[in-house]
Amino acid sequence: MSKLKFVTWTLHAPSTATFNTYKQLASTEPWYSANYTDTGKTTKEAFSDYRQRSFVEMIEENHEKIYSIGMHEFGVLSDGTMYNTGFTGTDHKVLTSYTDVTQADIANPVKSSLRYLMLKYPDIKWTIQPMCTSDNVPPVITNQNGAADTFIKELKQIASKYIEYGFPIQMLEIDFEKTNYSEAEAYKDFLVRVKNEACIPLGLELRVNMFAMTGDYVPSYYGWHDYRTLASGVDKNGNQAIDEFQLMTYDFSWGGSAPGPSTPLYWLKEVLDHVKDALPPEKTFIGNAGYGRRWPLSEQRLGVTFDYKQLMQAQNGMYVHNDGATADDGYFHFRDQDFIPFAGFNDAESDYQVTYFHVYDMFKAPYAQLSGAMQLPDDYMTNYSTEQSPLFTNIQKILFNGSSDTDDFASYGFQYSASNAGTRTLSTKIEGLSQTFLFRSVSKAKWAYNSTSGTCELSTGPTGSDGHITYTFDVPTAGNYKLIALVGFPYFGNDNFHIDVNGTDYYIGENLPDWYPFITNPSTHLYDCGNFDFSATGNTITIDPTNGAFSGGFIICEDYDQNMTGGKAIFPSNLQVMKRRGETQEDGNSEVIDAQFPEEMVLTGELLRRPPRPAIIWEDYFGPHLASIEADKDDITQKFNFYEHANGNFYTAGSGSTLIQDNGTNVCIDGYSSVGFCQGVWTVRAATDEIPAHTRCDMTKSDLSSAQLVLNKKMSCNVDVEADIQLEIDNGAYVGLRLLAQKIGEVGDSYLFLLDWTNNTVRIAHEKEGVSTTIYTADMTPSLILSKMDRLTLKAQIIDDKITCQVGDKVYFDKLDLPYPKDSGAHGVYMTETALKVYRLTIATLDRFEPMEKVVVNVDGQAYPFGEVERNVPYDEYGYLVYTGYAGNLTEAVKAIPADTSDDTATDSSEVVGRTGTIFETEVTPENWSLDYKNLQLATVPSWTGDKNVTIEFRDPGVWLRTFYIGDSKGYSVAYNSDKIGFIRTSQMVLDYNCKGIALWTLGQEDPLVFSYIDKVEDD
Repeated sequence: MSKLKFVTWTLHAPSTATFNTYKQLASTEPWYSANYTDTGKTTKEAFSDYRQRSFVEMIEENHEKIYSIGMHEFGVLSDGTMYNTGFTGTDHKVLTSYTDVTQADIANPVKSSLRYLMLKYPDIKWTIQPMCTSDNVPPVITNQNGAADTFIKELKQIASKYIEYGFPIQMLEIDFEKTNYSEAEAYKDFLVRVKNEACIPLGLELRVNMFAMTGDYVPSYYGWHDYRTLASGVDKNGNQAIDEFQLMTYDFSWGGSAPGPSTPLYWLKEVLDHVKDALPPEKTFIGNAGYGRRWPLSEQRLGVTFDYKQLMQAQNGMYVHNDGATADDGYFHFRDQDFIPFAGFNDAESDYQVTYFHVYDMFKAPYAQLSGAMQLPDDYMTNYSTEQSPLFTNIQKILFNGSSDTDDFASYGFQYSASNAGTRTLSTKIEGLSQTFLFRSVSKAKWAYNSTSGTCELSTGPTGSDGHITYTFDVPTAGNYKLIALVGFPYFGNDNFHIDVNGTDYYIGENLPDWYPFITNPSTHLYDCGNFDFSATGNTITIDPTNGAFSGGFIICEDYDQNMTGGKAIFPSNLQVMKRRGETQEDGNSEVIDAQFPEEMVLTGELLRRPPRPAIIWEDYFGPHLASIEADKDDITQKFNFYEHANGNFYTAGSGSTLIQDNGTNVCIDGYSSVGFCQGVWTVRAATDEIPAHTRCDMTKSDLSSAQLVLNKKMSCNVDVEADIQLEIDNGAYVGLRLLAQKIGEVGDSYLFLLDWTNNTVRIAHEKEGVSTTIYTADMTPSLILSKMDRLTLKAQIIDDKITCQVGDKVYFDKLDLPYPKDSGAHGVYMTETALKVYRLTIATLDRFEPMEKVVVNVDGQAYPFGEVERNVPYDEYGYLVYTGYAGNLTEAVKAIPADTSDDTATDSSEVVGRTGTIFETEVTPENWSLDYKNLQLATVPSWTGDKNVTIEFRDPGVWLRTFYIGDSKGYSVAYNSDKIGFIRTSQMVLDYNCKGIALWTLGQEDPLVFSYIDKVEDD
């Protein structure tokens, strides 16, 4: 049995008019009288609303188990005045009513049902609960124009009048639901005033309702309540000002989110851990939702309350389904049905009941068949990038580098052998084309230093010339055809080479933009070289030295579409007609007949779609650098070799390669090394169960004063730079981003975005020749100060010499001028004398944006596109949006396409075909881009019976899918409900943390059996 105390609220208390059908005061009795008379009706007969009936019955039957009930009937306006939440309009303020008790309005806020129950059960701790939400909160807690003065005066008057007339008010319960980190101290001081000026004079206690937080100022997506600050308040008697804390640990999943439990157990544990650290648990109540919620799956609509009794009705075939809205014909339709098909199971992460109504098939992500770029991280399906799924028209010839020197080309000459770059595999099968290719990297003749002559000389080889590969071939029919090269670009700089096509010069990879998507990942792709004339016989293609790039051969065809895609998920569905009992036959057996079966099905995906992101140029999670290390080693680390990295010179050091110059002209580079921007010793560590893969640098063991990990590539585009970092040592050093680094081999002449905990500031500095000059400074937020040793995301965006910088969601510098313009520069992470982990480094462009929204459903060869947002900017050949601008106004909600908040504009409308108007043709609200999974109706299709594959193709990267449903087009849904078992499970966790009790929102919706678990209230 539970030893926890049980509190609840009055959301479903019957109105005075309703309660009068059950018990009422005689007309001669004053409103505060306890002399109620029975009408002769039971609550069941008197109340048509079962929730109101249950509210009264649960108190009557279990009052000795209820510790406290909060009266949820008092609202607070921004000027501090209090009003009756049951009334609206300009006459709802109640202060004047309470200054003259002869006025009848005194009775309104606390309706007769509550007055009766208070006087009937005075051992329950009844509370007056003023509720203030949204923008009404800040003016009151900060006492703008005396709002706090007004509120405290009115609250004291209201409470004193109820006490004066014999009502057992024992506590004031403050429910203010919007504060932020800058108001934490103000809210604490406000609550201390309430305790000193209202509670103590009236002999009342103070309870405060607070949001569920998993850390100091975490989460940040709604108003904060800072537990630690509020708990520090002290009243005039020297006691902790707040007597009880009540946490709203419910609505983790809510009507606007994807379906899920109100209180997942893992989340509850995170909250309880924070309570243990920041609050007195013995004074803290933990919220528990008595209600459930049902989300439509056949249409995009908010989830609705679906309590335990409604669940029982549905499971017993008594719950009547309807359209949920008035139809175009003006009628509210109830749908004919034989029965309600449903299935359900217990949800392990909450012990809730999960029930599916009118669902005919469903799949979790791991049960799909995947192809292409699709991946399955845990229970989700996504693609991290798109890839080519090429479409060829009328292939004329395929030339490729086989396993021997004679395969499909007549000859190739080389000074040093065209090196075998290994085999590569195309992701998509092309008819007539093997998926596996041998790639070659053709070398130049090598310069070497001749110690005898003291000069750099060209080494001699078998032919005395640079290496090359020559193909000699015929085509079936002479003509002008597309030439498609199969190439690999392992790194920036190793991404272009010259070919000769029948005497015509062509440079593969010439003038590639910074955001070209096929460098390093994927390293193998098809490159459209354009159109060339080919004769029937005697054609030649010669590949000159490839500068480190890989060549796999060529395809000659009439037409080509690279067809960018994120891969496909195939769901092998099976739909069956339900059976129902018909007429009784002569033999006494019932006839079995087909039940009603939908004519159409709605296909629903539980998807996470996001606004377009800046097109990624480089993204490193560091784990892949350890691919050659033995997986079973206890300490899997590897020092970056800045000079001979297996995948190219990604992070080359500021010095190291030996440059030998002959008379100022010929330069010999010793080995493959180049000179880059990095400093310090960076070690890669593999992922463990506790921590992701990362690279780290420990400057405390170095003679250098600073270190940096900067990508060896100067970007000329507008950029978005992000890094996930974490300090390992709290020694006052500072960390940040190195931006627009100019000189290879030097660390100066660049910008720094720095977090400086020596004085709790963030700043932008310019550094040149070892001298750092601070340009902009801002104070850290309290949250950032406290998060010094946490994992943080640093972000900088630079557009045309304006910079925006932020930490997490907090923007510190917004579109400020950079005084020393730079045409290009390199970017990365910077640190001083500390130890630092870097989990991720991403460099993206703000000149192209990658949509993360589109999918296509395919059933029986019919394609159903879904999700594309209409905009007045075009796509380029890589599927990127042609747009230059910031990634949304970082101080506002995320928008459908980044809203350009500078003076820059989108592509001129004259360049856009078929797109006119504003940035988006179809309004996409921030809610559409909520970072939560949404049940989105992908297509309505004719129904079928038996087996059928349903394919979802992800046209964009960054779309995540968790569950796929097939259900009745007239309506299908899923419900999550807690019951006695769920209540017990959460209660046990609360008990394990020594908290005071459970707060049930709200009485009248719960599984009635929870009271069999609750003990009778004992005196403290």
